[in-house]
Amino acid sequence: MTLDSDSVVGRRVECDGHRGTVRYDGEIEGAGAGRWLGVEWDEPLRGKHDGVHQGRKYFDTNHPTAGSFVRLHKVTLGRCCSEALLEHYESNFEAQLTSFRTGSSGVLKTAEFVGFDKHLEKISNHHSLQIVVLSGLAIRDGDSRLSELCPKVEELDVSKNLLSNVEDLASIVKHLPRLKTLLISHNLFNSWAGPKEPFARVENLVAGNMDLEQLDDIADIFPNLVSLKVPHNRLSNLTYLNLPFLQELDLEGNQLGSWEAVHSLSKLPNLQILHLNNNGIPSIPVLSQDDFPQLRTLFLTNNKVSEWVSVSNLDILPALEELIFKENPVLTAENTETNRQILICRLNKLKTLDKVCVTAAEKKGAAFDYLKKYGMEFLACRADPRELNKFLNAHPCYQRLVDAHGAPEASEVGGQKKPNLLISVVIKCPQLEQIGQLEKKLPRTMKVQRLRGLMPKLLPSAPNRLKLSYICQDKPDIKYEFDNDLKDLAFYSIEDNDSILVEW
Repeated sequence: MTLDSDSVVGRRVECDGHRGTVRYDGEIEGAGAGRWLGVEWDEPLRGKHDGVHQGRKYFDTNHPTAGSFVRLHKVTLGRCCSEALLEHYESNFEAQLTSFRTGSSGVLKTAEFVGFDKHLEKISNHHSLQIVVLSGLAIRDGDSRLSELCPKVEELDVSKNLLSNVEDLASIVKHLPRLKTLLISHNLFNSWAGPKEPFARVENLVAGNMDLEQLDDIADIFPNLVSLKVPHNRLSNLTYLNLPFLQELDLEGNQLGSWEAVHSLSKLPNLQILHLNNNGIPSIPVLSQDDFPQLRTLFLTNNKVSEWVSVSNLDILPALEELIFKENPVLTAENTETNRQILICRLNKLKTLDKVCVTAAEKKGAAFDYLKKYGMEFLACRADPRELNKFLNAHPCYQRLVDAHGAPEASEVGGQKKPNLLISVVIKCPQLEQIGQLEKKLPRTMKVQRLRGLMPKLLPSAPNRLKLSYICQDKPDIKYEFDNDLKDLAFYSIEDNDSILVEW
């Protein structure tokens, strides 16, 4: 295609580093004779109008200042992928090699880093490359030379180029028989219609910032995807995607607005990781045990979830063990540590929360604190079935915690008396049988780190490196580790007559 003949409406162009789409091709009354292109720029502030000149509408734009009229010689329709590859890898190789050997001062260097030439030769030898990055090089299509230039490519990045449709993309992909991963972000397609055969072997697709409004075409063209990342598009509702092998789906920064908008995804048989950050989701409804059967990791940061019951509704998902849940309104009422405890209690299967592992000791401490925090409400309504049911609807995890740890006592939660600041514990050291058991009163606020420092005084014959754990009197067969030296004994819910075990 040339600028001098065929119409270029719908084609992607670049001008002074800015990309846009041609919306009009022809003459403009009152603007000077000759051919003009009406361009809608990707950056709305790049243009001057919305396709109107002297009261006449020549084309439409999505933003009132996204349009411009430009002459032919001011824009480029781009170049072939093989041309860009040769220039980027071979010319860049020569430039790096010359710069290294000459140095910044322009004086020839006599010493060279061992292996540097070999490293540069590897970069320049595109025939052996498995990963090729050609981002931002004004590529418009491909040709058969690619199969000779880089036959071993498994991952290709052609984001931020001038690809206009699926046919342009297919003209590249069909010459790369080993391609598995494809990055095409920041290419705005005017059409997703085109050949499907070249894309059947692609397993990983990244297609962010492409103004996508639905995913049906992608699912049709890329039937064997294992990972699909489409962040920062305009997706607002999704239909069922026929992607039986899909394990990861990234929808961050779209316009879903509700959990119902993603409900169709709940039947994907192999989906394990779902990114829903920054989608304006206000709540999560009651879910079914059949929903998201393999979902292991869920990203929900920066949404609008405002009630804890939405979190509890996730507990029914059979495989969910990791949640990322920062920056939601429900987290504003409590401090960070309390919020974490509530999340851990409400989601019983969690192993990782906000990228931090949930330990057995932390889970136990969270359970005790949750029981105490809401103990007054529980005890007040326990005799009234209607009120109790209302309480358990608001705190679905509470009965489970009671079954595991027992109901709180009125003296623990009623506030009739101040809690004892000291707790009586039994210190045991099986490897020093002659010492037997030591009874000691310790402050609840004592850090585990300070407790370690106390041991050499209590057990002078013990070595320096000690392993500390504790045993609750009501569960003598379970040993819990002190896994965080910066936490205090109250965090681990140590009570009177519990045992602290010292080993090495």
